[in-house]
Amino acid sequence: MVQLSQEKLHKRITSAEGVQMQYKSLFESAYELALPQRNLWTTFSQGSNKMDRVYDSSGISALNGFVNRMQSSLTPPFIKWAELKAGPAIGADQKTEANKILEVITDIIFSVINSSNFSVAVGEMYYDLAVGTGAMLILEGDDDDKPIKFISVPVSNLALDEGANGEIVGIFRKHCLPARGIFETWKDIKPTGDILKIIKDEPEKELEFKEATYYDDKEKVWYYDVLYKKDRVVSRTLTRNPWVIVRWSKIIGEVFGRGPLLQALPDLKMLNKGKELAIRAAQLNIFGVYTATDDGITNFNTIKIQPNSVIPVARNAGPSGPSIAPLPRTGDLNAQNFMFEELKQQINTLMLNDRLPPDAGPVRSATEIVERMKQLQVDTGAAFGRLIFEFVQPLLQNVIHILEKKGIISFGGGIKIDNIAVTTQILSPIARSEAIEEVNAIVQSDQILKGIDPTGQLTQLTFDTEKLADIIVNKLGVSPMAIRSLEERDALKQQIAQGLAQQQQVEQQ
Repeated sequence: MVQLSQEKLHKRITSAEGVQMQYKSLFESAYELALPQRNLWTTFSQGSNKMDRVYDSSGISALNGFVNRMQSSLTPPFIKWAELKAGPAIGADQKTEANKILEVITDIIFSVINSSNFSVAVGEMYYDLAVGTGAMLILEGDDDDKPIKFISVPVSNLALDEGANGEIVGIFRKHCLPARGIFETWKDIKPTGDILKIIKDEPEKELEFKEATYYDDKEKVWYYDVLYKKDRVVSRTLTRNPWVIVRWSKIIGEVFGRGPLLQALPDLKMLNKGKELAIRAAQLNIFGVYTATDDGITNFNTIKIQPNSVIPVARNAGPSGPSIAPLPRTGDLNAQNFMFEELKQQINTLMLNDRLPPDAGPVRSATEIVERMKQLQVDTGAAFGRLIFEFVQPLLQNVIHILEKKGIISFGGGIKIDNIAVTTQILSPIARSEAIEEVNAIVQSDQILKGIDPTGQLTQLTFDTEKLADIIVNKLGVSPMAIRSLEERDALKQQIAQGLAQQQQVEQQ
């Protein structure tokens, strides 16, 4: 595939937009109940109230808990939550030195990330990820003090298509902006006569452009085009994909992901409808509905069951009954409350917002915190692996590319996270719990072997203690700067051997 013609590109965008519209009703329901303020699937004017149909905030609360948990567990602000490491292709004699260099580069990367707007953008992206798909645009900054810009793009503005391996190879964005900002957005734009006229006569008029970022699997490059109507006004060849598209879980044949919020959607709908009916029932219980005799003449077309209403009837009781009487009330409020609590519990469970004891309360032990992280990792399951593959590694690779281009970092012929020469180690709490479990397994194995053979000979025969020490410090994320190189260890061994030899000579004398 080469750069597409305008006609073929327009057809490809139209096809991807048609697929996107198939998800509209599903996503619209989820956003309406749990993300009403971020609902861009439904057209609202600025300042509109988007919560007219929301009768219960449990979905909003559970979603906020999900986003906070993901951000604090996977990408905690102002913390180095990942680290570049030498891969298996690097020899053991070079790995220690390579790790020291990569640690310095990692520190620079996270210094840039933590001084940028990343924490804001990733939080917004996690809201969309809860539905199933998150999107972030990583651009080169104009200022030297802020070399990178992170932009969370609502999925409602994106149409996607996949390649043969299920990877995203086409990202098509609907981009609306006032005419006065066109040249500032695209400095290399070749505007049509219509655009120039609008810029001159109506600079505040909003124009709609379509951005297309797509991959050429033969040339191994990305193309970036901008269409206005059917005219291509911007055309670029890219050395990297500036988009990071991450999906929580994916079904074969579907391009958009499905997240925990969609799993909780039936419970959210039931809870919201139940609360709506409960509010109406509460009005009836508070104000009451009454019947009144009307000499046998009743017009059913005018009967309204609502608070403070009076329904004309022929009689209330006995031969004629009282002139006015309350309408008997129905419904079991206790049964309703039980159902509501059960639904809330299920929603929180599906949204990973119901783990162990609540965060509020007395100080928690380290064991409890580790168990909390372990439980979160178990619940994320396959989604955690997809987060690493589709989010963490592409994110770091984009940051590395920009910093290398600006000359801020350098490493030989360049850094490519291929999991062969260079790999990533996740240091965030959600991954650290697994490392602690592996270290605990080593410690327990050592204790069991010493229990069998208190002399320690069985342990020495089983474990290579020097390699074991390297594994432990690596799993626990100890800085490579604090670890001795192989040469330093050999020199230290010689010093120890010489010291023991001298001590023996002194004792023999």
